[in-house]
Amino acid sequence: LAPGYWTTSAYGQFNSSEPFCAITALRGTSMSSPTVAGFAVKIRRYFLDGFYPTGSRDETAGFTPSGALIKAALVHSARPMLYRVDKDTKAITDISNTYP
Repeated sequence: LAPGYWTTSAYGQFNSSEPFCAITALRGTSMSSPTVAGFAVKIRRYFLDGFYPTGSRDETAGFTPSGALIKAALVHSARPMLYRVDKDTKAITDISNTYP
């Protein structure tokens, strides 16, 4: 449902007095959970703002979606990942041909 394998993320120095910001590739549920939570908020807002069913904002059509509806929208909007980033080299690899 969400990328959790070598996701590019911001990286800072812990307990450093010097400004530092870089990127790093991390993996696991610590990376995929925030991604899914952000998507869920965007989907909830889509229904609250009345974009459903026309795709255009209509505040009179807005409603509070159930958790089941948000989950269904998340599951049915999933798409295969096409690329991955190598942790060490940061090289991008096309993995689109690995799906049946």
